[in-house]
Amino acid sequence: MNTRPFPKTTAFLYNKDIHVHTERQPSVTYSIGLYFDPQTETEIRRIWQIMAENAIEEYLYSSANRPHITLTIFEDLDTNKAENLLRDFALRHTPFPISFQAIGLFPSTAAIFLNPVVTGQLLNIQRELHNLLVPFAALPEFPYYLPDQWIPHCGLAIEMPLKNLLPAVKTAIDNLVLPLNGEVIEIGLTSFRPVVHLLGYRLGGEQYCC
Repeated sequence: MNTRPFPKTTAFLYNKDIHVHTERQPSVTYSIGLYFDPQTETEIRRIWQIMAENAIEEYLYSSANRPHITLTIFEDLDTNKAENLLRDFALRHTPFPISFQAIGLFPSTAAIFLNPVVTGQLLNIQRELHNLLVPFAALPEFPYYLPDQWIPHCGLAIEMPLKNLLPAVKTAIDNLVLPLNGEVIEIGLTSFRPVVHLLGYRLGGEQYCC
């Protein structure tokens, strides 16, 4: 697995002098998320499909995304370190229940989402993972995934035209039966965009991806 990108160096020869030009490669953004049991995943993907079929929001359904709760986001993550830390992290934790009981929205980004019941276990998992990985990555500019500022959520529709926000909420209300109870069974590392699944572990078990 590749580590964080290094600068690309090119040498030019002018009049017998070598001039070295260093070009900084674009940073890569990484996301680490919790993934659900098959029944819960299927139900959330059904809502994604309805959103897409009604031309409300197509990205989540048409991309390689899976329904998830994002724990943290980093830039230029040392993926070799992350692989070892995630493997050990997954072995220390076992699957646990999750209950989505509300629909929320982020008006500034025109996104709606499922709100899980926020438990001490969920907060502790997020904080533990963030603290493990932060020495090996650069934090993005937005603070939403920092401990004590994190709002756990599972996206139903994101980055829509603002006029689609209320139709998206109505679509979710009309097609979801809450509470939606399930189980968190996996943890995975992706890069985006586009979404690429890089690594995944079953909680308490073996690697399943990639």
